Amino acid sequence: MLTVTYPDGVASADTDKVKVYATNEGINIKGYTGNVKVINTVGQLIKESYVNKEVQLPIKSGLYIVITGDKVSEVVVK
Repeated sequence: MLTVTYPDGVASADTDKVKVYATNEGINIKGYTGNVKVINTVGQLIKESYVNKEVQLPIKSGLYIVITGDKVSEVVVK
């Protein structure tokens, strides 16, 4: 069972406008300012970072859960 908790911090973006998607190089996040957590399917925290509007997080291939404020997204990096 995977338990997801939301990160501390205040997001300055409307979560409806946040875009989280995978590329061959990793995970891209656009339209968000705040703390981001990337969690694998086992529940391990893989990356934690502060984002200022846009970032590309290099990461190995796999299925990940990305938490941006109160939005939770699943991405598959190939």
